[in-house]
Amino acid sequence: VATQATNLWERGELPREEALLAARQALDTALAVSARDVVGWSHRNLGRLSPGPEVREHFEQALRASRAVKDVNGIGEGLRLLAYSLAADGSDPARAERLLEEALALGRRTADPEEIASTHVVRGTLRLKAGAQEQALVEFAAAFDAIESLRDRQPDELVRARVFSPWVFAYQRLAGALLESGQPEATARAFEVVERMRARVLLESLDMARASARLTPQVPARHRRT
Repeated sequence: VATQATNLWERGELPREEALLAARQALDTALAVSARDVVGWSHRNLGRLSPGPEVREHFEQALRASRAVKDVNGIGEGLRLLAYSLAADGSDPARAERLLEEALALGRRTADPEEIASTHVVRGTLRLKAGAQEQALVEFAAAFDAIESLRDRQPDELVRARVFSPWVFAYQRLAGALLESGQPEATARAFEVVERMRARVLLESLDMARASARLTPQVPARHRRT
């Protein structure tokens, strides 16, 4: 519930105060019953929601809690959130890079394309913020390769059809940043990114169409129109 409330706040569909209340209640409950994995997720939600300097402390505690219970997904997300916090305000960019390297190594060790893609997207976003466009392109290209490999790994058409949609934001983020730069070469690259995204959306639509056709009961011959 707390994570859902946090997501709703990020989409502008819930006041911050209500989401914060849900996250604090979740943390209190998790601490009371020693649910250390939930402690990690609760601190991550509070870090995303908090408006002040306590953001980093929540991310630090979230990462410690996830490490304690060997929650691989929690560790990966915790590394990225803390790294982004450290790099975005310029307080410790060197540590941020080390954390992102650790997250990337974790994704490779567990052969998890989603972890790999998420880390490259964060690094690419930070490169864009720093004005390092060429480095950002390298990071996003690696992210796109990992994202697109997700579909190719799925044998079922219905599953393949649902894989790409959550990642459309990454293509849009890069294309938007390139267009904002106003440089002719960057504009051309933005169109390439959009075309790459549209091609994957088309593949997803085709997968869904094939899956729907496969799941639709066959109409007996006497009921078919001639």
